[in-house]
Amino acid sequence: FQAEDGIRDTSVTGVQTCALPILRCGQSVRAIERTDAGLVLATDDDRVVVDAVVLAADVVTNADLLEGLDEAPDVVARLRAVVPIRAHHVVLGYRRDPWPDLGHDLVVHGHPGRHHDFGVLLNSRRAPGSAPEGGQWVSTWFDVDQAEGADEEGLVALARAAVSRTLGGDPEPDFAEVFGWDVTLISPGVGHYASMREAVAASPPDVRLAGDFLTHSGIEGCLDAGRRAAASLLDAAG
Repeated sequence: FQAEDGIRDTSVTGVQTCALPILRCGQSVRAIERTDAGLVLATDDDRVVVDAVVLAADVVTNADLLEGLDEAPDVVARLRAVVPIRAHHVVLGYRRDPWPDLGHDLVVHGHPGRHHDFGVLLNSRRAPGSAPEGGQWVSTWFDVDQAEGADEEGLVALARAAVSRTLGGDPEPDFAEVFGWDVTLISPGVGHYASMREAVAASPPDVRLAGDFLTHSGIEGCLDAGRRAAASLLDAAG
């Protein structure tokens, strides 16, 4: 199940007792409820009873979904206390790769203080064949505070400046696309991970949390959190 529409990879996995696994794609989980039959995942057009659930969405979506369970107020409160980072993702496309011989494909720019960091990734290097032959598409990410209310044209200009600073030159892109992210990473304060450990421990026995807010270590950390959550459920089931 997809927990929320959009470009983020968010998922809710319901575990059913059955001979073969059931995979449902293109369905958004809108709520989780506790009934006499067990946990129920409510989608736009269905209600699915499951034995257990792994919440592998962002921290805001997980908190929203857990609101439907009366036994999880402390978990919800701890998740609500996490500060999410809102960001822009700007994609620039080039029919001819301006950097075919560049020695790196990812740059994360850091600077003292807040609202200075950004990332730039040459996607065709990481995913060969994702652009027409000889082409390149570049992703840039920066938090909304750096944009200071800029319109789409201004966001593209900021992305081009980031690309120029990290990759060199200022080639004119053949296309540009702007995406808004309400939740990207998080901003962990002092005591954050201790609080998240408490949230995991306080979760209902048939619910497991997973996501970057538990690891803050990128995609690999998210995947590891999901695996550990699933393994924990399987161990509990014997």
